[in-house]
Amino acid sequence: MFTYIHSIRHIEKKIFIFLCAVLLGISASYGFFVQATVLSIVERKTIERDIESLTSTLSEFEASYIARAGIIDRKYAEHLGFSESQKEVFAPRKRLVQNIPQGF
Repeated sequence: MFTYIHSIRHIEKKIFIFLCAVLLGISASYGFFVQATVLSIVERKTIERDIESLTSTLSEFEASYIARAGIIDRKYAEHLGFSESQKEVFAPRKRLVQNIPQGF
């Protein structure tokens, strides 16, 4: 009879240890996923700030381009030292694959 009681307690002890291990594993997984979520949110906020900064800089460049685009003409280019080319040279366009017809 004592052997039977001892075996029941042994089984309960194993079940208790198993359930504690499962609880510990679930708690560790929860902590890991919460930490990963928080880090992702912080990274996203940092990226959003960088995007805002780059968008602002790009807007400034576009405004500068638009302001200067109206100034540039043939007379201004000649003033800077550019001259009309006497000989027009074009780069030939070669097909990448030679023996295939143009259309399908």
